[in-house]
Amino acid sequence: MKPRLHVAMGDPQAPFATVLAVLRHHGLLGPGERLRPEVQLVSMGDHFDWGRPEERPRATRDALELLRWLASHPPEQVVLLAGNHDLGRVGELAPFPTDAE
Repeated sequence: MKPRLHVAMGDPQAPFATVLAVLRHHGLLGPGERLRPEVQLVSMGDHFDWGRPEERPRATRDALELLRWLASHPPEQVVLLAGNHDLGRVGELAPFPTDAE
């Protein structure tokens, strides 16, 4: 089924369970906590860096879980946009050289 309900989610910076609860509350999830087939979700970046400093390890785990969940849907159903917080995490994982080599 081609998605016909388009939903945007900006800066989800929250625990994965909270994101699912919000989507469920709005009737966007079907069986198995998956997006309903008629839903296309655009997630507009900044999936990381929420909570107090001591919550950052959990925030990182939950953000990765959310990104895995989003990416596990068919490509026509989920659009992922990177935010500045997301790009910061990528920079930590794959640092850029500081001088020409």
